[in-house]
Amino acid sequence: MNDLAYINGGFIALEEATVSIRDRGFQFGDSIYEVIKLYNGKLFKLEEHLQRLLESAQQIRLDLEYSISDLKELANQILAKNQSSSRRKEGGLYIQITRGTAPRSYDFANDLDLTIIMYLLPDILTSQQAKDKGADEGIFVTENGIITEGTSSNLFIVKNNQLYTHPDDGEILPGITRELVLDLAADKFDVKEEKFDLESLYQADEVFITNTPKEVLGVIKINDQKIAEGQVGE
Repeated sequence: MNDLAYINGGFIALEEATVSIRDRGFQFGDSIYEVIKLYNGKLFKLEEHLQRLLESAQQIRLDLEYSISDLKELANQILAKNQSSSRRKEGGLYIQITRGTAPRSYDFANDLDLTIIMYLLPDILTSQQAKDKGADEGIFVTENGIITEGTSSNLFIVKNNQLYTHPDDGEILPGITRELVLDLAADKFDVKEEKFDLESLYQADEVFITNTPKEVLGVIKINDQKIAEGQVGE
């Protein structure tokens, strides 16, 4: 049985699923999305991801007439429709919502029919994403030398049993896995949501990144410099 995708109210074989080339998500990236990890066939932190999706919709003035309950129901329908899929147990659920299809213009109308897509991703999410320079992830550094986050992850350092990460002040993506790590670490570490620079990164006892696909991944080398002698920390 083919894997099924949900598009605008209906289910269709994933290989046959299409959107218009005039879709604003395709032409302008005028869309929002979430990737939700599956563990043993269960969606992890589903409500938190959906809440962030709704917040993203508000930020780009996307009039989304779906509640968290509505989106949960759609997500569960996708799982039910793909019971026999190899992606059903350990893959991930991809949700994308675009502003819809319209003649190409930078301005947008407020009455467009949104494009809503949901489908299962295979479990290649945990694989490393090779970059042009042979690195697995990029790190953003501000003009003032402050480390903010990775290109697709949040960044943590450990120094003297203290856990540091950039504060959630609008300059970083408030990652779902980031929040989980902070909750789990609160009783075991002195947790500091503070800004730090590249030198602090190099001198850290441990460095790790977090996101939904990679979960918690130790970093042993940044640029050409080893972290903690090239060993993943505790």
